[in-house]
Amino acid sequence: MNSQNKNDNLKEVDESVIEKPEDELQKQNNLESEINPTVTFYKEDKKDSLENLKVIDLEEEESEKFDNKNFNEEDEEPKKSSKKKIIIYLIIILAVASAFMYFMNSSKNKAKNAAAPTRSASVIPVITQQIHRQDFQVYEKTIGSISNLDINTVSAEVSGLVERINVNIGDTVKVGDIIAVVDSRTLRNNVDSQEAEIKRLSALLADAQRTQSRYKKLIKDGFVSQADLDSLNTSIKTFQEQLVNARAVLSNSKIQLAKSSIRAHQDGMIQQRYIAVGTLVSNSSPIVDIVNNKNLMVIASMPESFSSRLRSDQEVSLHISGTDIALKSKIKELKPMIDEQSRSVSLIIYIPKNNYNLKPGGTMEVYISMEHKKDAVLVPEASVILRLAGKVVYVLNEDNTVNEIPVKTGVYQDGLVEILSGLRGDETIIVDGANFLSDKAKVSITN
Repeated sequence: MNSQNKNDNLKEVDESVIEKPEDELQKQNNLESEINPTVTFYKEDKKDSLENLKVIDLEEEESEKFDNKNFNEEDEEPKKSSKKKIIIYLIIILAVASAFMYFMNSSKNKAKNAAAPTRSASVIPVITQQIHRQDFQVYEKTIGSISNLDINTVSAEVSGLVERINVNIGDTVKVGDIIAVVDSRTLRNNVDSQEAEIKRLSALLADAQRTQSRYKKLIKDGFVSQADLDSLNTSIKTFQEQLVNARAVLSNSKIQLAKSSIRAHQDGMIQQRYIAVGTLVSNSSPIVDIVNNKNLMVIASMPESFSSRLRSDQEVSLHISGTDIALKSKIKELKPMIDEQSRSVSLIIYIPKNNYNLKPGGTMEVYISMEHKKDAVLVPEASVILRLAGKVVYVLNEDNTVNEIPVKTGVYQDGLVEILSGLRGDETIIVDGANFLSDKAKVSITN
């Protein structure tokens, strides 16, 4: 009885204390988590069995984790130190590179500032010029070659060895001067032989004529027949003809002998010599060239596109190379055909007087007048500035500011530009310093 009561009491106690395992476990978990967060209950397999409940002490796990953490932190300290060093090195490199780039940019800016012209931010110094309308000549320029039509080549007219030369290159000669002498012994012998033949024929003719006079007296007395007289008359006629021929041959021989002395055919200077003493020459062999520099001409050429604008008697200005001398002349001849290879037209201009020791083969600047313009506006080339909008000229105002005026240009010549539109022709314009200006800029005059 007592044991049964005891068991009943225990049962009551147990049922009162543990009504449900699941509720009790949940309460314990909540309580433990509030008191000691390091203790956690885990359920395994069967939820409704208290025997399968397992309590794990989280303090041991935390201590193990803490130990592992300390061990890992000790291993990571060298790594973190290496990373810090790398970061420091990178920062130093970037700082050095930045300093270098700054130094280079500063040097470039200094160089640019040194090279760039110094100009005021507010007032720009300039040089001005007053323009006005004027007449001017439009011409085309070309280069001409000095030539000479009076070049005479003296040639040998007889064959033989050159015995003597009397001139050198550059010598002045006159008509008839002996330039060279060819061996003339054969020619002299021919002359002597022909003179002897003439004497012989003259003697025979004189004897026949005397006999003829006697025959004419004797024929009347019958001592000479008419046939003898006729035969004698024939002989006389033959002697006369032979004598005429011999005299002609003698004359020709004398001419050939005279030609052995080679003479100048015109006044001038020896330009070229082709022989020396002992040279064997024949008929037509060149001996010397004689030039006369008094009548010189200029041969020039112009592109085919100008052929329709060229004409005879067109005014030309000839400028001697290397000097300021200009000679006025005109086009004398124009070749009627265009050169097929150069596609140009040739023109001939005579030099009026050679008072400047000009020589054939030299060059001259040829300025051919193409057009005469009247009342044109001309400005210096330096005053015309090319902008994005086109060509402009800066005009000075009374308050020392400038206006940017767009202009249309025409002919460029001798450093001047023809202004077709944009300027009246009485303005004061900026010449030097115009390239640094803009519209309404302030300037200072340094004329």
